[in-house]
Amino acid sequence: MCLVRRGLFRHTISAPAFSQRSADSSFTTSSVQQFGAHKALIGYYASYPNGELSQSGDIIEHFSRFRSSYSNKQLLPSKTDRPKPSAERRLARPSQDPSERRFASYVMSKFPLKLSRMVLDEKEQQIRDLLVEACTDIDARESDRKEDLVLRFTGGWVRDKLLGQHSHDLDVGINRMTGYDFAKKLQSFIARHPQKYDKMMQGIHKIEMNPEKSKHLETTTTKLHGIDIDFVNLRTETYTESSRIPDMKFGTAEEDALRRDATINALFYNLQTQQVEDFTSKGLEDLKNGVIRTPLPAFDTFHDDPLRVLRLIRFASRFGFHIEDEAIAAMQHDTIREALQQKISKERIGSELDKMLNGPNPSASMKLIGIAKLYETIFTPLNYGVKPSEVGSSTEFANLRFIMQRLLTSDKPILTQCDLQDPYILKLVYLYVALQPWHGIQVSQKFETTFLIVRDSLKLPSSLGTTISGIVKSAMEAANFVRLPEWTRKDAGLFVRQAGRYWRVVLLCSLASDIEKQLGKETQYFPLVHGPVSAAIERYLKLAKFIVDNDLTNAWQLKPILGGKEVMNIMELQKGPQIAECLHKVIEWQFEFPDKTRDDCVKYLKTLKLRAQTDVMYIENSH
Repeated sequence: MCLVRRGLFRHTISAPAFSQRSADSSFTTSSVQQFGAHKALIGYYASYPNGELSQSGDIIEHFSRFRSSYSNKQLLPSKTDRPKPSAERRLARPSQDPSERRFASYVMSKFPLKLSRMVLDEKEQQIRDLLVEACTDIDARESDRKEDLVLRFTGGWVRDKLLGQHSHDLDVGINRMTGYDFAKKLQSFIARHPQKYDKMMQGIHKIEMNPEKSKHLETTTTKLHGIDIDFVNLRTETYTESSRIPDMKFGTAEEDALRRDATINALFYNLQTQQVEDFTSKGLEDLKNGVIRTPLPAFDTFHDDPLRVLRLIRFASRFGFHIEDEAIAAMQHDTIREALQQKISKERIGSELDKMLNGPNPSASMKLIGIAKLYETIFTPLNYGVKPSEVGSSTEFANLRFIMQRLLTSDKPILTQCDLQDPYILKLVYLYVALQPWHGIQVSQKFETTFLIVRDSLKLPSSLGTTISGIVKSAMEAANFVRLPEWTRKDAGLFVRQAGRYWRVVLLCSLASDIEKQLGKETQYFPLVHGPVSAAIERYLKLAKFIVDNDLTNAWQLKPILGGKEVMNIMELQKGPQIAECLHKVIEWQFEFPDKTRDDCVKYLKTLKLRAQTDVMYIENSH
């Protein structure tokens, strides 16, 4: 296995023979990192799954040649050699700015890929053999059948297998019976051959149609050799104007392929012939070239089921592929955006967005949402009568995303203690990017607008809404705090305590917003190493260092050294808001005098009490 680091995100790639050749000085892990080998290895894995070398020249020599042609810092070929995509395609691809360059598509164009060959691992081969033998047995028992049983592995498993990635489950398409009927017959077949297949199959579970949960067809699940298997019949579907829930009927393999959301997801592996089938005639080529394309006209595909817009964005960001021009244009169409609002439940939209945010490249997902003009469609509070002039700025969203990407991928250390390999941290960062434009736009007296968008518009957990709303609010306050001429330990401790567990994320987000406000329309061209941006970065780094140096990184966890009852007794107070005020005074004192004890704190409170009594006496005497 080879861990290829791409920017801040790591991908696990199955690369046979890599370990055997890693000692070769001309092919090192660093060269894999430089040249986007996570895609070039697709062809190597598919063509030579057992690690044997090609007679026409092996992949190592290709990489050696590329490595000698380009310096470590030059991640793209010269402009004269580089393909010139259309304007729309340039938008759909990862940005060509220094922080987002991708050499992978260029490398892939240099390799003759043979994606149609596939080798199953041991468990997959045993499952395939069992299913094929069961088909033969079932056919033999049904003399009146109109056609033989044909089984196919479908969808994501085929795509991932060709990409050299592991898939956790298998979808099996059946040509002439339902998944449940086949599973029952398979169960009977195994029961008749206990010595050969004993304990290979677990119980079957029938899942009824549930359109609200995007289950549009009855499926049957089981486990074979510990691998999750879904059985479902091949189908064709028809949509109505008002719903994304289709009318399903038995269909051919070609009809089943054409109904899918993307050509790369429409590839089948025929278990009988042991061949990859590409009924769209574009799936293998698109997988090879890194293209996201719909099998049928994009507008019709999205209009039938607008959720496919978000699915394609998710796949493009997950694999680093670009979305072809027709699909981008269809995504931007007003009719499609309206259909996404009207036909798709907020739960489904939130689910797709959550997968993007948890994926390997949430920045690319956010960028494509902006390109598809879906910002207002996705990130708008429900049922509050928000006027168009009050909607969060999609321009600010795009600028913040670009700035955040620059900060996260720059060579300059930005808040290095922030664990940016943690997917949840990146999720918070890019939710901030999406929601910060709504800060200050109040649609409810009770809740922050950012909280309402997370809870109601995206149907994500309220706890996440609370967290991100706190980050948005604290980031705005941090922008003022960081500009103070100097900080005391007490003030810095109170800042961290208010910002909470994710105070480093707060600083990073505040810095991005600070830069966005400074640059405005010039966002796309800002340098990190000099000028006002560099000065802002230094301010935030200085504050982060001050917090670390003063042992305040966990200040958000600090509890009062004295309890509420103790404070009540010392200060001779009744229950009420004064207790909270006194406890806050205790926290301030602890930040200011970290080495002092409980007894010292008691003396401090008694001093406060005496001072308060003196003030009261003075006021009374003055009257």
